[in-house]
Amino acid sequence: MQYSSFHWLATRVFGMLLTVLGISLTVFALLYVIPGDPVEALVGEQATPADRDALRHALALDLPVRAQLGRYYRHLLSFDFGNSLATQQPIAEILPARWWATLQL
Repeated sequence: MQYSSFHWLATRVFGMLLTVLGISLTVFALLYVIPGDPVEALVGEQATPADRDALRHALALDLPVRAQLGRYYRHLLSFDFGNSLATQQPIAEILPARWWATLQL
């Protein structure tokens, strides 16, 4: 039986979507498997508990895991990648300036 080119393309696109879903779910899950607290790494030892709680709330780490996952996928699907932790610039502004170097690699 010979498949049409549409069937072949649909199969490829579906496989790609499943792969992206699996990779993004793995990345999200790794945040909970890796030991340590990301808030502690960001604020340092000198921070007060109020500072830690404020950052945890700002990063939505105080939400249940299911709500965090839903928020994660909503932001991915809307291409809202948040802000860089290093420069506080939106990632959407940083990516266009650096895509060529990434492509060359």
